[in-house]
Amino acid sequence: MNVRSGRTKTRTQTSSAARKDPKFTTQLCRLLLVLFLFGTIASAICLHIYMNQQIAETGRKIKDIKQEITVINIELSNLKVQYEQSCSPEYIRRQMARFNLKLEDPEPGQVYRMAVFSREQARKQALLLERRQKYAASRSHR
Repeated sequence: MNVRSGRTKTRTQTSSAARKDPKFTTQLCRLLLVLFLFGTIASAICLHIYMNQQIAETGRKIKDIKQEITVINIELSNLKVQYEQSCSPEYIRRQMARFNLKLEDPEPGQVYRMAVFSREQARKQALLLERRQKYAASRSHR
């Protein structure tokens, strides 16, 4: 048998009474505001730490890339020197002697020169050639 006296409040009565109490509502609002502010400040601090880590990591990557660029530029300059040396007539003669290549200079009729033109230059050259041929043909008919 559950008999309750009139003095004891039930759970629903207590919570409804607390909701109606303006002091409780004010304290709840203050607590929520403090929690919100604390969360905002904590988020800002975490964001600041994360951004500093990203900045440091990016700085390290930039430093590494600059070092790679320096190494590649040194290799490029070495390759340019090596290319120039391998194109020199002395180097070619040494290699010919090394591999016992008995090469002779070409006869003048064996050498052909070819010019490389852009499309526009090629069109102009073709027009000039066509005009010369027409002019030569008209002169031969006279």
